[in-house]
Amino acid sequence: MGGRPPAERADEPSPRTRWSTSAQTIALWTACTATLRTAAQAYQAQAAGGTALRLVLLGDSITEQWGGNSMCRSTPKHRSLPAVLLRTLGALTDVPPLVLGIGGDQTQHLLWRLQNGELTAAMRSDPTIVYTLLIGTNNLPRGHNSSAAAAGVLAVARQILSETKGRILLNALLPRSDAHTKKAWERYMDVVDKKPSFLPAIDRVNVALRGAAVARGSLAEAFPQRVAYVDCGARFLLPPSIGSAPAVSHELMPDRLHPNAAGYSVWAGCMQEGLRAAGWLAVAAQA
Repeated sequence: MGGRPPAERADEPSPRTRWSTSAQTIALWTACTATLRTAAQAYQAQAAGGTALRLVLLGDSITEQWGGNSMCRSTPKHRSLPAVLLRTLGALTDVPPLVLGIGGDQTQHLLWRLQNGELTAAMRSDPTIVYTLLIGTNNLPRGHNSSAAAAGVLAVARQILSETKGRILLNALLPRSDAHTKKAWERYMDVVDKKPSFLPAIDRVNVALRGAAVARGSLAEAFPQRVAYVDCGARFLLPPSIGSAPAVSHELMPDRLHPNAAGYSVWAGCMQEGLRAAGWLAVAAQA
């Protein structure tokens, strides 16, 4: 008895297990998934012929905090963020964006959630939805290498595109420089300037995502006109100085991982540019 639980694969659906988190967090996560299923079930598709843009935001804590929550519980620290969402991305849509994120989730957990109630019949049938997807950063400190993490992200994208009529705005992983916070993570990281860093692995994931999502990529070819890719990471990095490694802006990411209100405004502006470049804002404007 005992021992480490079986590993969760990044590209296969899995609930949270003791491999990826604690028993206490599993209980919180299970309750949170029920909350998100209820929120998803409340989604109503547009009437036939409707063309207004709809947004469903999928991901981990960086996405969840748009709703002012952490593990589906309201937190004072994030209380201002729903207003930022409504002022930015919400201004593009006819109904508020639907936020479906859970803190700490990895790609396999989002796959499980999508197969267990967060993709409803109404959502599957609605071609006006754009799913913004940002997931995968939590795979890296838990033992998945960059290839596995990228495969997990692409598995999520393929599931959405295969099972719905909507489109995906695939986000590159945002930079992070919180490697110093947990010593146990170091064995999963590269060394930059003699210090552990997630940035090289994040870059490798993003190269794989971009390669699949842009023209002639496997995802783009399988689902033409339904995939757009946006990389907002550079906006969260400090200007490089001679001889120094890239560093995350503390003014936009105070904890070196999660944006603050100013950071969310930057991210929203970047995603809006991605929507416009894909031509998806123009369609909504004509409605």
